[in-house]
Amino acid sequence: MKKSQEKIIKIISELEDKFPERERLVIGAMTALIAGEHVLMLGPPGTAKSLFARRIAEATAGGSFFELLLTKFTTVEEMYGPISFSALKKDKYMRILDGFAATKRVWFLDEIFKSSSAILNCQLTAMNERMFHNGGSPVPIPLDMVLAASNEYPQDESLKALFDRFTLKYWVDYISDRDQLERLMLAGGVDKMNNVMNDSELDELRDLCANVPFGSQQVKILLDIKVNIEAEGFTVSDRNWVKAIKMIKARAVLSGRDVVKSSDYLILADMFWKEHKDRERLHTIIGNASDPYGSKAIAIIDAVKTTMKRLPDIAILKSGQKTKVEFMQSVNELSSELTSRRQALDAIEKESSDNDSVKDAADIVNNAIKTIQELSKKALFGE
Repeated sequence: MKKSQEKIIKIISELEDKFPERERLVIGAMTALIAGEHVLMLGPPGTAKSLFARRIAEATAGGSFFELLLTKFTTVEEMYGPISFSALKKDKYMRILDGFAATKRVWFLDEIFKSSSAILNCQLTAMNERMFHNGGSPVPIPLDMVLAASNEYPQDESLKALFDRFTLKYWVDYISDRDQLERLMLAGGVDKMNNVMNDSELDELRDLCANVPFGSQQVKILLDIKVNIEAEGFTVSDRNWVKAIKMIKARAVLSGRDVVKSSDYLILADMFWKEHKDRERLHTIIGNASDPYGSKAIAIIDAVKTTMKRLPDIAILKSGQKTKVEFMQSVNELSSELTSRRQALDAIEKESSDNDSVKDAADIVNNAIKTIQELSKKALFGE
């Protein structure tokens, strides 16, 4: 594993710790960064979308960050800078770009689908070509990625092209876990990033991505996925099928590998949905086509994580809020669920070999069972 891969794994770990219940978004944003693509975050207000984007900029772009709340009244000047009067004296219509979007590497555009048509045209060019036309001349811009947010889906047919430009899409909801929310409240917010990468490390990651082999065997899996999701009524643009290869390769690099594995195809579930309710269905279809054993293992992992969120705190017993019998009843119910997951995983392990997701599932299930056993011991014997 290269040092740049080790660095981005540390960044991912820190972001996951700072932003609970955002693991999939963190992985997606880092994958998009390596692939040179963009991320759309949909969901209710007040879920720290802008702060997340700012921390991404701190970790990967030296803090080069542009943020703007868009409305139908937002002017091009607010995003790309005012007209240069000195240029006008020379009969040139040019903008002063310094300090505005065209000079920044990470953008956060809030309420993206409320932007005016003038800004929309500039956005599409910037996102696709990394260019801004200033005074009739195309100017290269250093844009690494756009992280955009919206509280609602695009309503206008004309915005569908913009929606499609965001390669990865995530539904970002309020934190559901009480303990995680309590931890965030006690911390008073989200501190600045400790782990950061420099430009040479990012360049190395992109070079690694470009050099990941993607041959006929991998293309066949991708085409099988295409057939399967189309059979279920999903339509994906040709542009996104081409981008899919880059995203799969980036996902491999992010996992510390230089070859694609079947689990890397699961990133496509975050590419292809049009409504977030379809994401899990797509994940299942793609998993069954690319990695049936891994798909089942990931489902077990998700189920175990859900079970462990219900793990009672020993303090409830010590404070007398629950009797020992009541406490152990709760623990035993969770233990029974984990035993069932372990049995299901045993059946998968008998059929599969050298599958990363199955191995991960085994580690997670075993650790969860060990945690339950230790908790039971403390409750029964006060250790």
